[in-house]
Amino acid sequence: MSSQSRISTTLLENRGFRKWQYPDRVAGKWTLSRELVGYVLLFIFCIGPWITLNGKPILQLNIEERQFHFLGTTFAPNDFFLFAIVVLLAVLALFLFSALFGRIWCGWACPQTVFLEGVYRQIERILEGNFRKRKARDETHLAGNTPKGYYLLKTVKHAIYIVISLGFSFCFLAYFIGRETSLRLILQPSPDHPIAYAAAFIMAAFMYFVGGFFRELACTFVCPYARFQSVLLDRYSIVIGYDKIRGEPRGKYQRGTTQKLGDCVDCSRCIQVCPTGIDIRNGLQLECIQCTACMDACDEVMVKLKRPKGLIRYGSTAEFEGEGKVRILRLRTVLYSLLMLLFIGIAILQLKQRDLVEIHLQRAAGNPYLIQADGTLRNTYLLILNNRSGKKVHIEILADGLPNGNWSFTENPVMLNEDEKRQITIYGLVPLNQIRGEVPITFQFKTEGITLQPKTAKFLAPE
Repeated sequence: MSSQSRISTTLLENRGFRKWQYPDRVAGKWTLSRELVGYVLLFIFCIGPWITLNGKPILQLNIEERQFHFLGTTFAPNDFFLFAIVVLLAVLALFLFSALFGRIWCGWACPQTVFLEGVYRQIERILEGNFRKRKARDETHLAGNTPKGYYLLKTVKHAIYIVISLGFSFCFLAYFIGRETSLRLILQPSPDHPIAYAAAFIMAAFMYFVGGFFRELACTFVCPYARFQSVLLDRYSIVIGYDKIRGEPRGKYQRGTTQKLGDCVDCSRCIQVCPTGIDIRNGLQLECIQCTACMDACDEVMVKLKRPKGLIRYGSTAEFEGEGKVRILRLRTVLYSLLMLLFIGIAILQLKQRDLVEIHLQRAAGNPYLIQADGTLRNTYLLILNNRSGKKVHIEILADGLPNGNWSFTENPVMLNEDEKRQITIYGLVPLNQIRGEVPITFQFKTEGITLQPKTAKFLAPE
């Protein structure tokens, strides 16, 4: 069966309408572990903007001030090289974990899965009951015989969806505008922040649409990861699969028959619990997010039948085909690991070389030099100091290379508070008859006995 026809069978009814999914919840060790991981991630997401370290948010992208706070450290735009390394590490980590463990990200940590399965569908189960009740109620409504209280129940459910989506949206916004501002937008509504409100409502509308309506279609139609998983996975990647050797031929034993059957009794329980509605027994499919629900469902049935667990389990395609155990060390996994170690080393080296005080030196706008009325030649420079050390610093500025000249500073030494940025004007003065052409000069900076990276410039004079 082709991929396109398989998607059509899974997602469309005979009439051509979307086949709405009613996945049942199964209480197994894998599902409970996955839900625990999801709730921990939700907790971290919700409290992230409110936790500070060294007086700074543990994670905040302050676009207005062009600062990125991470675990008590502030990064500026000139730290873009570090950001690029982090992005490369994230991509390599995705490649490595996909090669090793398949789509474990999708089933365990993807925000789409965490929010949909951990919040929206849980609310739906609490209000509307198990999958049989939900499906029967909707089918009765579609048949034209709307059950009593049907619209009230749906209204209450979607109202809760909207409130929760707004809460998550303002929490997400706090990662960009700060916790105080986000809280003020909620508790003290004001028309003075139209852009912030627009961003919050757009984000809430998106979350509500995906969690309340689009749901698993985001994984099967929109997410690109499912499309290129075949490039990242190989025969030895650990995926969730069905042991055909043990399970086939499937079917229920009938009295009076001597037919030899496998362990699969064709109960369709694995399909009932699948959030995307696929049959895992058809092999690895792009719709499978590896959420482990089918594993727990099958194990439940095997326990009742007093048969070994693991008919559906974690394993490699080669293992399911009887070729042996999982191979962790392979060319691609070794290559990805070595590349990750290389970029981690580069990132550590870059962090060590990162200046605690960011220094920019530039010549003032206008004439390159000025001849004053007393015959003195003057050059003007602008020095921009940005304290990124996380504490108050005392900086002494020393200038060298201008013979018979004097230096004047608008402030020297300079006291910078934490995260403070300041501009200092420097004047170089020398008698006109003492200098010709270009003279190289050097500015040195000392703080608490530490010499910072010097800056060089040129003092300009008439030829």
